[in-house]
Amino acid sequence: NIFCSKIKCGDCGNYYTEKVWHSTDKYRRVIHQCGHKYSDGSVCHTPHLTLEEIQTAFISAVNKLTAEKEEMISNLIMLMDSICGTEDLEKERDSLADEVTALETMLRDKIAENARTVLNQQEYESAYRKLYAEYEEKGKQLESLNATIEKNTLRQKQVGHFIKRLDSITGMITVFDDDLWGGMVDCMTVYSKDNIVVTFI
Repeated sequence: NIFCSKIKCGDCGNYYTEKVWHSTDKYRRVIHQCGHKYSDGSVCHTPHLTLEEIQTAFISAVNKLTAEKEEMISNLIMLMDSICGTEDLEKERDSLADEVTALETMLRDKIAENARTVLNQQEYESAYRKLYAEYEEKGKQLESLNATIEKNTLRQKQVGHFIKRLDSITGMITVFDDDLWGGMVDCMTVYSKDNIVVTFI
């Protein structure tokens, strides 16, 4: 189901799920509604949506987007460079990695010195713990930087794919496209039949 985990309830924030009404008779109908609508004794006031209503809301949102396509693409390219860039982060990461490596060497040297030389153990333990604490802290910073770089790299790819899809659209679209939905939509938030907000990736 391409709509799974894509449509959110504007009341409670839970995702819409697919329901089948009158599954065994001629009035059979597939609708989507908040999966939490009647849970825990609470009732969300958001409406159910038919497939056609979901598709129409998406088509409308895409057409509004493409009306300002050139400006949108230009802004997205700047966004990729300013917010999702990794060049400075990679330089910081490399410098930090060198510090971690240097601290590892210092720790090994400290252990080796204690093994071959009679040292004051209290002083040794104090120095070792201080050095190790710094090593751990730098390691956590390095891990965090790597995670940020990975996140930014993924975001750059997502935005890049989004730009390509947006650029490929010529004129107004009139037919729902599964690939455009899957590649462009982060989520669709339903507040009412007349207030459906599409958030693009």
